[in-house]
Amino acid sequence: MNNPTTGSTSTILSTSTTTHLSVKPLLRGYLHAFAAIAASIGTILLCLLTYHDLPKMLSLLIYGLCSIFLFAWSAVYHIGTWSVERRAFLRRVDHTNIFIMIAGTYTPIVFNIMTGWWRISILSLIWLLAALGILLTLVIIPRLHLARRISAIMYVAMGWVVIAA
Repeated sequence: MNNPTTGSTSTILSTSTTTHLSVKPLLRGYLHAFAAIAASIGTILLCLLTYHDLPKMLSLLIYGLCSIFLFAWSAVYHIGTWSVERRAFLRRVDHTNIFIMIAGTYTPIVFNIMTGWWRISILSLIWLLAALGILLTLVIIPRLHLARRISAIMYVAMGWVVIAA
């Protein structure tokens, strides 16, 4: 159907698509803001429950802070109104949080279950991979056309590290 004002069908489609797409990220932003609050409460509870065991508490604190950062940053990114350049940067940082969250999730599990050389090796490897993923996402990947594929491969590789152990 033609737009009576311009005689163009693309204007109607464009407006409809833009309206539809803007609701989803906004809802995601508010859900992630709620999740950041829930993660904050959960982190406090985990720390209170493990205060008698400082190493365990610190490993859970790392997990909690990674969760809070992931959801809070995502909320800011999705709720805010940003310029095109700022939005692109915020999206890249938002994607780096996946690497941080994977490493943060590994930390209390590996720290509290494994011992000795295995614990040190797995934690070192997973945080090294997270740092590499962050570097790739912020510096190298923006220049490549395979950005999503490279990130997905890195996410899966990090997830499978514990299987190799």
